[in-house]
Amino acid sequence: MNEENIIIKKEDGHASVMLKGSLTLPNIGAIKAEFDKLVKDAKSIIVETSEVEEVDLSFYQLIVALKSHCKTHSIDIITKIELPQDLSQLLTKTGLKF
Repeated sequence: MNEENIIIKKEDGHASVMLKGSLTLPNIGAIKAEFDKLVKDAKSIIVETSEVEEVDLSFYQLIVALKSHCKTHSIDIITKIELPQDLSQLLTKTGLKF
């Protein structure tokens, strides 16, 4: 995943992450590596998506795991997952929701 597709801003223990492009298995390792760095010293994290081209179950699983980790470690987390309508409908049909 290109650096331009993972945009991170940190300030006083608060972090925001903007993810773009392909949120699929080949890119999950890079996204997880960034999340792993953030949770070490974050008090709060905001995860947003924009201009998503593809998404698969690996991204959904990563977000679920991140939320669980944050809850366990008392880190506030907000997710703002915006997907193109066709991808959103596909996830809804499978019963998955962000």
